[in-house]
Amino acid sequence: MNTTNGIQTSPLAANELVLTPDALIDALKISAPSGFVTVKGIAAEVKFWSRNGEDKVLKVYGRLVLGDASIRFELQPNAAIQDNAPVILYGALRIKKSETFRTTHEVILVGDVVGRWIPYEPVVVAPPTPLVRQQPRLSLEAAVAKHGLDAIAIFATGTAWNDLTTAANPLPVFAHCRRVETNFMKPEQFLSDLAEVCRDPAVQVLVIARGGGGGLEVIGDSPEVAAALLASKRPFYTALGHDDNVLLLDKHADRAFSTPSILGQMLAETIRSIAERQNLEERLSKSTQENASLTEQLTQANAKLELERRQLREPVGKYDTGDQPANKTHAPAPRPGADMRKYAIWGVLLLIVFVIGRCST
Repeated sequence: MNTTNGIQTSPLAANELVLTPDALIDALKISAPSGFVTVKGIAAEVKFWSRNGEDKVLKVYGRLVLGDASIRFELQPNAAIQDNAPVILYGALRIKKSETFRTTHEVILVGDVVGRWIPYEPVVVAPPTPLVRQQPRLSLEAAVAKHGLDAIAIFATGTAWNDLTTAANPLPVFAHCRRVETNFMKPEQFLSDLAEVCRDPAVQVLVIARGGGGGLEVIGDSPEVAAALLASKRPFYTALGHDDNVLLLDKHADRAFSTPSILGQMLAETIRSIAERQNLEERLSKSTQENASLTEQLTQANAKLELERRQLREPVGKYDTGDQPANKTHAPAPRPGADMRKYAIWGVLLLIVFVIGRCST
């Protein structure tokens, strides 16, 4: 056993046949598919062959290339073909040894041009823009209470609109809303209608409603529509399909309702709730005003009563002119009974003195 460059080889047997390149080519068995085939590629090296001295084309030769492989072709003289044209050929394949290098074989298609094709060019797809919400989610009740029914625009099919209005009966809720008729099967039309509606500053709330059926994902799963709704900076609510449908718009909506009917019922209940709240607020405001009035009256009555009590505790003197300070102490007025007793005492004393004087004489 011989070793050459690390490769182990066995010695040749005395009777072993050694092939030459020519013998090796003859030993190869290459066969073409039976019948006719259809092949597409880019035409190259196209030549129109005619006899010397003649203008009439007898054959058209060339090479059909696609990727790293190619085959030669032989076409009818009237074949409409030119270099770099994407063509479809139809004919029979022949395999023969190459006339230039006997170490290769060549595949030749003999037939004619039967069509054209458009080469596939890879389209560079930009990464999708992330869907980002710029404002916090707003409940349906808060949106209606803040903006009112006149500020709602509803994108709905005919069936969805009927479901909405029927579910809200008997309240005429949707008579105040703006209905937008659009095409739920054409995103470009939907986006155009959405842009037109958002140019109106009076529209502050958006609703997208459609029943179930085929093509629901055309709008419901459209990243472009979701991005446009988020970019509008308006609260939007969805009611698309049935209970088991969860679409892209549902994930980014302020709230997603299972069906248009449920949305209609919820909107009617929201209107009732807002009306009841406003009624309670009005009653509370009225009660507050009445309470304030009663409190003022009570304060005034207490002040008047306190004044009267003070006047009873501190009576005004006989000669008080009213110009003296209220806290000045007045001397009590003399009483007539006290003067009479004083005079009586003096009289008794004089009588005693007189009696004593008479007795002494």
